[in-house]
Amino acid sequence: MTLPYIYAWNRQGGKGQHCEVLDRGTMNSCCTRFSAGYTMASSAMLYDA
Repeated sequence: MTLPYIYAWNRQGGKGQHCEVLDRGTMNSCCTRFSAGYTMASSAMLYDA
């Protein structure tokens, strides 16, 4: 699985992990899935890998 983004927030140990965006919501929110299968809703602070 290719994960095109790197998570930038230090939330729940996710900072620096590769991830993908499943869906974008209002107010700059997104649903993010990490390589371990963990899914989280947070602000869309992501960087291209």
